[in-house]
Amino acid sequence: MPTEIIRSLSYDTAVGRFDVTAAVTLKFEGKTEVILKSVVPKQKLPEGMTVQRCRAAVLSISGDAKLSSLTFSVFLDGDLEGHPCTGQGLDAQEWSDNGKLVVVGTEDGEWLDNRLPSLQCNDKAIVSYSPISMTLELTNIPIITSASFHFIIAENNDPEDIDASAWFAVDCPHHLLLSTA
Repeated sequence: MPTEIIRSLSYDTAVGRFDVTAAVTLKFEGKTEVILKSVVPKQKLPEGMTVQRCRAAVLSISGDAKLSSLTFSVFLDGDLEGHPCTGQGLDAQEWSDNGKLVVVGTEDGEWLDNRLPSLQCNDKAIVSYSPISMTLELTNIPIITSASFHFIIAENNDPEDIDASAWFAVDCPHHLLLSTA
């Protein structure tokens, strides 16, 4: 019988509170750990670039039960509308208000497929956008017993001292997040 496990956390930012929620459905019960935690990424920004604050929500799933589906979302609590700002290997969205910028990003299907090829998501649009959210959704997952996913939230002044600094901050390889988790 499928089991759903839900985890959540929140981040206060200069443009409002972002709620991060993960809903993980397992194909059958077993000893399984579903952990959602906040980490500070190791920054590897291009020379001269800085951000005021950068945090990541890292979702880790491990154990005996088989992962069936996953919905991992970031929602801005408010009316401010975001705009997608994707790039090679990155699904991202930005929000700007009163001289402050927040960019949220995660791996796109191509990069996630490189890391977890059994998910077979290379040619799929796995992240959807609304004006106040981003959602990574995976369904019909083949046999997989452990996996991890992330959203990175970077804050900066708007305009930035060096354009795209926050965008580069959310374009952090997943393995660097795991080394800080």
